[in-house]
Amino acid sequence: MADYAPSQGSTEYWCKYGSTPKLIKTNYFTWHPDMEPFLGSEEASGIVLGNEERPLAGQAYTICDFDLRSAKAITLIFNSCTQGIKTYIKGIQDLRVMWNTVEEKLNTANSRAGRTAVAVRFSQLRPLTNDINEYITTVLDCQNELAGTDKKISDETLNIKLTTTVPAVFRSVLDIIARQPLEIQTLDYLVNSHL
Repeated sequence: MADYAPSQGSTEYWCKYGSTPKLIKTNYFTWHPDMEPFLGSEEASGIVLGNEERPLAGQAYTICDFDLRSAKAITLIFNSCTQGIKTYIKGIQDLRVMWNTVEEKLNTANSRAGRTAVAVRFSQLRPLTNDINEYITTVLDCQNELAGTDKKISDETLNIKLTTTVPAVFRSVLDIIARQPLEIQTLDYLVNSHL
């Protein structure tokens, strides 16, 4: 079996360490933490974070090892992106530069316009299907993207969003939650109640 399974037309990226949705313009905050263990498995985390530099000339074995780990990590990152995202990083051969370029282009928390776009997306979110897990994940992604910014979404705001927008099929679960003591009605309780 190959180390990296091809997934050209798929929206899911598979490798020997697991899978993650391919990177698109709106899922950086779920893709990024999924990729970190993959990079760690290739012993490339230090390279990505800038804690490990390429060895000096004259250390042939360590240079070869560094280059191999870096190349494998570049392959992981590149292949886990959709075609539109690959245009940002095509031709980049430095792992750290590639990783930072992806963050610069797609980390919406880096700009006021990006934060505003995520806040607007959050306010307009409604479940499109009865797959409540997908909806909760999308809502939580918005909260994570805006955490630590001037547009952060509080747990209370998130609870209100979830309880006022879930499909009617889940109203009976909400009624049960509403009868619980207030101190129990936390975000974790709501999310884990399997709406």
